[in-house]
Amino acid sequence: MLAIATNTNKKNVEILLDKNLPKGWKNWFSAVVTSDTVVEKKPSAAVYLAVLKTTNLKASHVIALEDTENGLFSATAAGISTIITTHEFTHHCDFPEAALVVDSAGDASRPFNVLNGRTIDERWLTVSLLDKLLGQK
Repeated sequence: MLAIATNTNKKNVEILLDKNLPKGWKNWFSAVVTSDTVVEKKPSAAVYLAVLKTTNLKASHVIALEDTENGLFSATAAGISTIITTHEFTHHCDFPEAALVVDSAGDASRPFNVLNGRTIDERWLTVSLLDKLLGQK
């Protein structure tokens, strides 16, 4: 199951994903929670708590993919394990609460570099890696 928990508004999410994903992407997500539905912004846990409520999932069965300290604080405050993918504005940050910190999602031609945490011999973000990380809880 996939969900989106974001500080931006629904219109921005739709514009971004319409340009970067195939038609029908909305069917991929069980929940899309935005600033239109949750007023409290990250680092508040509100957006993640709303996703958990909407999907009826337990936090222990979820992994958040984030790229900022506020995103990490938001997810962990909701009890959700988090993978951080750094970028030019966050590569210098420490993310000690993250389950895993990598420099990218990786792909077959360029695996990610692990900055903190264990990947259990995976070299890019896959469903298999997510399952393995959830099993470590």
